[in-house]
Amino acid sequence: MIHPAKSMISYRRRVILKISALCLAGGLFSKLTSSFAQSKTSNSRNALVIGNSTYAKNSLLNPINDARAMGAQLGLMGFQVNLLLDTNLSTLNDEISKFALLLERNKSIGLFYYAGHGVQLNWSNYLVPVDAQIGKTEDIQQKCYELNKMLSQLTKASNPMNIIILDACRDNPFGKSLSLSQKGLNQFDAPPGSILSYATAPGNVANDGIGTNGLFTENLLKEMRDPDAKIEDVFKRVRLNVRLGSKGTQIPWESTSLEQDFYFNSMRVDPLVIEQKVAQALNPAPVSVVNASTQESLKLSSPTAPSLLANVVIQEPVKSAPILISSSQPEVALNPVRESKNKTAEDKDKQFEEELKLWESAKNSNSKDLTIQYIKQYPSGSFSELAQTQLDVILRSEGEKKLKIETSTLNPFSQGSSSGILNYKIGDKFAYEVRDILTNVIISNNSEMVTAISRDQISFNNGVKIIDRMGNELVSNNPKFITPAQFYPNEYAIGKKWVTEFDRMRTPLSLGSARVNMSFLIDKREVIKQSYGSFDAFRVKGEGRNSYGGKILLTYWIDPDKCPAPIKTELWGYGNTGRLNTSEITNLISYIKSD
Repeated sequence: MIHPAKSMISYRRRVILKISALCLAGGLFSKLTSSFAQSKTSNSRNALVIGNSTYAKNSLLNPINDARAMGAQLGLMGFQVNLLLDTNLSTLNDEISKFALLLERNKSIGLFYYAGHGVQLNWSNYLVPVDAQIGKTEDIQQKCYELNKMLSQLTKASNPMNIIILDACRDNPFGKSLSLSQKGLNQFDAPPGSILSYATAPGNVANDGIGTNGLFTENLLKEMRDPDAKIEDVFKRVRLNVRLGSKGTQIPWESTSLEQDFYFNSMRVDPLVIEQKVAQALNPAPVSVVNASTQESLKLSSPTAPSLLANVVIQEPVKSAPILISSSQPEVALNPVRESKNKTAEDKDKQFEEELKLWESAKNSNSKDLTIQYIKQYPSGSFSELAQTQLDVILRSEGEKKLKIETSTLNPFSQGSSSGILNYKIGDKFAYEVRDILTNVIISNNSEMVTAISRDQISFNNGVKIIDRMGNELVSNNPKFITPAQFYPNEYAIGKKWVTEFDRMRTPLSLGSARVNMSFLIDKREVIKQSYGSFDAFRVKGEGRNSYGGKILLTYWIDPDKCPAPIKTELWGYGNTGRLNTSEITNLISYIKSD
């Protein structure tokens, strides 16, 4: 007679082997890392750049300067640019439609930049043309351009990528004639294959600035020039610089659904040359131009741009037709072939050790300057989410007020966002059940209670388990983390991606340590109902490899606004031969808040 326990083990082994075979043969688990992998996109780039300054009420100083500088710089980076200044509603409608059709026809990368007044109404965002006469709220829908219309057109274009940049959160667009209940722009999730960038967080406003350019665009222009900066790193550095420059009153915000790498300065133009040429474009000498529609030579006593900008079309209200600057390409040093990113294992180890050294210095010293240095140097690094959280805590201890992002479950255009700094309280109680996914056999049960909270740590059961403010384990009964790991982000939003690399002891401990590389993506929100409540949880999917060839698939669901701990977690682990050796689901079966 076969013993029941042995029968169960034998059954489980057969199931595991069968599942492993299916995974290897049929690709049951598609590679999440494909979302992060670099893929080649069209070399064709088109940009529509708009700057509206001369409003009848509450004119703005910088949008025209911002648009001119952005148009000039994009032209130097290989974009074909249509630059519109002080546009009315009719022109906005026509030119945006033409832009979407151009992207659809050329299947090119598209970039839309707008600087000027913008407002939100009934969850929709509107760009305010210079001819808008707004006397009552109802006029906004009729006399302003609804941004969702453009986003729909760009989605229909099915081009490889779209970049939408909105420096449109200036305060008080209509003066005393109309008071709006909602400030700034509404949160909107980026359409497929795009990134959507706001000059400040949804529901907040940005200053117009007192310099040549607004604070957001000034920093964006600077960071775009770096030939080795991926687009996400550009916006992360801009966010940091604007936050520091405004003392926390303005913090840019992005939503992304990009699956490809993108570099603004992919032609590797010398950043100093770009800066000089853009400055020259904003302070031009008289030049000859050619009318784009008639190809007749014209002379302008007050030119709009220097002859070096061969691929920038400029449209202003005083001219009846677009003006195309006619000249040869700018004399700049170009290297269109990117440097190889292939590194040896030794190079990667050295880079990791250098990054770890800087982060540990910042972490151990709790230094604001070192934390800022780390974020600037490694905006998407293995400890960047940890560093961002540390900076949040430091700046708030210095008096920075938390900038609230306006989000709501009623918003039809966004699934919302949440802070990754978790809200634990002393006395909070949690109970967990761990089951084998394949056999449904209970592996373990455990419970824990928060017993101490410091500025950067949460302690359970008098120190038996310790986590950081984001939920990452620092001390536990599990195999020890030798270096920090960031399984949890600084902020939750659909489309957010991050990576982590860390060293951890293997099981059994006699096997020594392993280095693990993982990529994470927040891909959706799902409603999860438990006996203790209903949760609108973010689903986070992670995939990784370890140094001995094993594969890790990790998925967890968390609703940080209602419960700081994950509601459930699934873990699949494979050995270096592809054999499945771990299949566990951890459910939070009880959550009791402290009074």
